[in-house]
Amino acid sequence: RQYTVPKSEAISAVRRGECPALSTGDKHLRECYVVAKEGADLEKIEYEITDNFENCNVNIYLDDQIYNNERIEIGKHKLYIEATDLSGNNNILYLEFEVIEDNLIGCGNDFTCYINNYIEIVIIVGVLLFLVTGMIIAHLVIKRKKDESM
Repeated sequence: RQYTVPKSEAISAVRRGECPALSTGDKHLRECYVVAKEGADLEKIEYEITDNFENCNVNIYLDDQIYNNERIEIGKHKLYIEATDLSGNNNILYLEFEVIEDNLIGCGNDFTCYINNYIEIVIIVGVLLFLVTGMIIAHLVIKRKKDESM
């Protein structure tokens, strides 16, 4: 397991309104807990962990522009994350996603949409209950027949 623990000095500086130039190591502490198999190369494990996380340069692009933690608007988006460590190892993640209305079921203030979604949920739950009930009854019938034949 690994945990990223923010450093209180960095948080305090930002809360005071400062905009400090901090390295990755100045911003947070990465704690990794490893349970190595017997005979594992512990030095190699340590190297891979520290080399991959220490002073890693990360660039995040949202819709082909550098992302600076601003609000993501409703609609389809492309996210591109590139992380490079000190050894030049490069990891890239690319994904497309869509942000729907800013509420639980995506209806905005459309009452008809809420009703339609509610009806769909009731139908889906009803069908699932029917199927589960059928499976339970079938299981009981099979068990009863098996018991009778013994």
